[in-house]
Amino acid sequence: MNERGCPRHRRRRHATVDPVGLPMTEPAAHYIAALGMTGTILFYTGITAALAGAAVSGYSAYSQGAAQKDIAAYNAKAIMAKSQAEAQAAQFQATMLEQQGAYAAASGAYQQELAETQAASVLTQSELMQEETRKRLAHIQAASRLGIAQAGVTSEGSPLMLLMDNAEEAQREIMEIRYGGEVQAAGIRGGGAMAAAAGQARQAAAFGDANLTRFTGGMNLQNAFTQAGLYTMQGSNAMNQGYLGVGSSLLSGIGSAAGMYGSMNYSRRFGGVSPTLA
Repeated sequence: MNERGCPRHRRRRHATVDPVGLPMTEPAAHYIAALGMTGTILFYTGITAALAGAAVSGYSAYSQGAAQKDIAAYNAKAIMAKSQAEAQAAQFQATMLEQQGAYAAASGAYQQELAETQAASVLTQSELMQEETRKRLAHIQAASRLGIAQAGVTSEGSPLMLLMDNAEEAQREIMEIRYGGEVQAAGIRGGGAMAAAAGQARQAAAFGDANLTRFTGGMNLQNAFTQAGLYTMQGSNAMNQGYLGVGSSLLSGIGSAAGMYGSMNYSRRFGGVSPTLA
C-alpha cells in the first residue's frame, strides 16, 4: 500500500530484443535505440574482438611454450647422443691403451727372456774359450817339457821359470776370458731387466691413462644427464608459462568483454548510459 492507500504497482519492463537478436529490457532497448544500428554493431564487434584477441594471444602463448619445449627436448637428446658417443669413444680408447700397455709389458718380458738366453750363451762361449785356453796351455807345457828333455837339461832353473811363466800367462788369459764373459752377460741381463721394467712402467702408465679416460667419459656422460634434465625442466617450465599465458589472455579477454557487457547491464538497470561508456 502507498500513502494514498492504493496498492503499489511495480513498473514492468517489457522484454524486447536488440538488433542482433538478444533479449533485453525496455530501458536497454532505449539505450540500444539511442546508440543506433551502427553503434550496436560496433558494441558487439568490440566484445567479439576482445574475445578473439584473447584467443589469438592465448594461442600465441601456447605456441611459444610448445616451441620452446620442443627446442629443449631436442637439445636434451642432442647432448645425450653426443655424450654417449664420446663415452663409447673413451671406452674404446681406454681399451686400446690397456692393450698397448699389456703389449709393452709382454715385449719387455720377452726382451728380458731373450737377454737371459743371450747371457747364458755368452757364459757358455766363455767357458769354451777358457777350456780351449787350458788345452792350449797343456800342449805348450808338454812341448816345452819335451824340448827340455831332448836338450838334456833338467827342469830346474830357467826351464822351470819358462814353464811357470807359460802357466801364469795361460791363467791370466783364462781369467780375462771369464771376466769378459761375465761382464758381457751381466750387461745383457741388465738390458733385459731394464726392458722388462720399462715395459711394466709403460703398462702402468697406460692403465692409468685408461682409467682416467674412462673416468672422464663417465663424468661427461653424467654431466650430460644433468644438462639434459635441465633442458627438460626448462621445456616444462616454458610449456607451463605457455599455459599460464593462455589462461591470462583468456581471462583478460573475458574480463574486457564482461566489462563491456557490464556497461550494457548498467543501462538495463538504470536506463542510462554507463559511466564507462559515457
